[in-house]
Amino acid sequence: MRRCRSTFVSLALLCAMLVFAPTEAKAQACCAAASAVTPARLSLHERWLAGLELRAQGVLGAYGAEGGFVSVPDGASEQGFTASLLAAARVTRRLQLAGVVPWQETRRVAPERGEVGGGFGDVNVGARYDFVHEHEYRRWPGVAVLVGTSLPTGRAPERAKKSLATDATGIGAVQMHAAVALEKRFGHWLVGATGLVAQRLPRTVDGLSTTLGTQVSALANVSYLFPNLAAAALSAAWSREGDATIDQVLAPNTGRTALQLAAAGVYPLSSRVRLQGSVFVTPPAAFFGANQNAVAGGSVAALVAF
Repeated sequence: MRRCRSTFVSLALLCAMLVFAPTEAKAQACCAAASAVTPARLSLHERWLAGLELRAQGVLGAYGAEGGFVSVPDGASEQGFTASLLAAARVTRRLQLAGVVPWQETRRVAPERGEVGGGFGDVNVGARYDFVHEHEYRRWPGVAVLVGTSLPTGRAPERAKKSLATDATGIGAVQMHAAVALEKRFGHWLVGATGLVAQRLPRTVDGLSTTLGTQVSALANVSYLFPNLAAAALSAAWSREGDATIDQVLAPNTGRTALQLAAAGVYPLSSRVRLQGSVFVTPPAAFFGANQNAVAGGSVAALVAF
């Protein structure tokens, strides 16, 4: 089974740190609602944040190049686990920096063979600049630009040493990201949308220059804020990756498509500490993806901010 790679969307979610509303108390409330769909983010009064996120998922099946879906065959399975250190820091009122350092483990079972492997994954770093906070113009949404990169610190698939490649933890290429994010609050509701573009730099595999296709993604989410600043959210993320090229020649039918649906929440234990969690699924049915695994899983994160 081909591993589901969601590095770009994960970084976009991490960097989607919006701060809105006309007073600091309301900004904190909006922050709580937005945090329901982001691994880490800062409120206006916060200078830095650190935390640990645990994420587990299992493969349900795979989509073919034309969108057909095949369930995992009998006697085979795949599960993945990721533990990520998260950090964010405020540089100015409008500028924030963020990073993710993941450790990945994979358990893969084929008929009459099983294997577990892992290691450090691709490190993600990014920056967010809020051109417009929502409270600055009453009828305007907040507008922010996000940029970042994924560094090939993980083990690329062709460098895997184990027979089932469970020790492959990265894509083997530098990945550049850019996004525009919008967010608007309506009473207890917060609505957001993010459009993203990613480009992977060329790399050499077995003497051939290969480049993964440009990836575009869209994220939409709606959150509800409770009086105690807890929040619940629903989100949908769609991504499309173009065909890869090998020695400047397009490789047809190698592009990837995926749709992921998620429900998430955040609960404040104190003014400094909060817990976040989510459950997610790639619908295991035809035409919801291409050249991609269908997965289901969940995450939990503990964050402390100052």
